[in-house]
Amino acid sequence: MLRKYPLSLLAIMLIVISALIAGCGAKGLKLNKAGNNGQVTIGVGEKLVIALESNPSTGYTWEISELDTTILEQVGDIEFVSANPGLLGAGGMQTLTLIARQPGQTTVKLVYHRPWEKDVQPLKTYTVTLTIQ
Repeated sequence: MLRKYPLSLLAIMLIVISALIAGCGAKGLKLNKAGNNGQVTIGVGEKLVIALESNPSTGYTWEISELDTTILEQVGDIEFVSANPGLLGAGGMQTLTLIARQPGQTTVKLVYHRPWEKDVQPLKTYTVTLTIQ
């Protein structure tokens, strides 16, 4: 019977393995602009994802201005996803992913600015106080 349906069996095995791997990811918390100036608690090993509106085509981008790297680790780069991929220059969301490495309390501060403009206040700031247990 296995010789009759080898591809079907292989497909089922891949689906099961994919589901198991997806369930092994670190759980966490996702914040948006409503979380600005808030306080949140996560556990060691959990992810904190911050997704904020942006439009890099204007030159403005979100960047980290304050982060305790002994407690939190940035995972990858800040990513941009367009709200309308077919429209050149469309705004969208920039997403930052952090993972909690050890217990403690810290502040994460992001600034929305044009990185090349020196001595200019950021257009927006985003701050969250984080407790890691």
